[in-house]
Amino acid sequence: MGNIPKSICDAMRSIPCFSKYDVLVTPPSGNSTTLKLRYYLNEAAPTQPEHSAIFTKGRADYQTIACHRPKQWEQVDIAFLLNNALAFHDKLIKIENHRYRSWEHCYSFFTRHQSAADDEIIDLMCLHLSNYLASWGMFRGAAFLLQKDYKVHLEVVHLMLNERFHILRSKNIREIAHNDEYINRIFELNQKISEIYRRKTTDFENENGRNSSDTLISKILLGVFGCVPAYDRYFKNGLRSTGIASAQFSKSSVAGLLQFYEHYYDDFEAVRLKISEHGVEYPPMKIIDMCFWQIGFDSDTQKEESEQE
Repeated sequence: MGNIPKSICDAMRSIPCFSKYDVLVTPPSGNSTTLKLRYYLNEAAPTQPEHSAIFTKGRADYQTIACHRPKQWEQVDIAFLLNNALAFHDKLIKIENHRYRSWEHCYSFFTRHQSAADDEIIDLMCLHLSNYLASWGMFRGAAFLLQKDYKVHLEVVHLMLNERFHILRSKNIREIAHNDEYINRIFELNQKISEIYRRKTTDFENENGRNSSDTLISKILLGVFGCVPAYDRYFKNGLRSTGIASAQFSKSSVAGLLQFYEHYYDDFEAVRLKISEHGVEYPPMKIIDMCFWQIGFDSDTQKEESEQE
């Protein structure tokens, strides 16, 4: 089935006998959404359908508003990239209470209560953020959060609830990929969050406070807004291996990733919608995060295994 408008897909999904479907192919397309779908009658639907394979070469002729289309983008194996996101998410499906769920819990809670004013809700936000950061490796080694209770995040949470930063919840790539305001708000938060934690860690042992790493700040922004990937070691190694954008947490890197998603919009959206069927609507930058993190993780694992042989 080709050239199916989203409205028709949604209509078929709403019919009781067509409640199950898989996205099979997202072939090259211009500005349209071209999908190949397999619909199941309820009695024919598999109990554990296989992940849909993404066979696509991407969008051959699409140009972004700014006409930035680095040559590296045309050489990307988008099928390989997207299947890495599916492999990452597959762990959440197969393993109960997997630590990756911590992001879902944190992001969902902040999304539901983005205009919260109740002290108890805000307290729970701090707990969710603290647990997510712990399970995502930010309490290891000499990390300053290891020496703090969850209330260290209170001022940061209040800051992120400000209406000024509601734009960061947008999932509309075509609105934000070339929006300077969107990028500027991300790095305004970056600076202000860093300043808050520096104050919170200024004491007799650290008279100048502690620096907040790009990894910490980007993980916070991913957990609360889903507006940037987490620039940790695996993600940066995966990104560096493709040359799609800078591996440094910077305005140019984030803008490049947004425009890369826009460039392969149909392909990314097919996977994002498929993953979102499992209960949490994933934002675009979380898909980007999973793609490159899995590449970096697999590369590191293979390197360790080869060294042990």
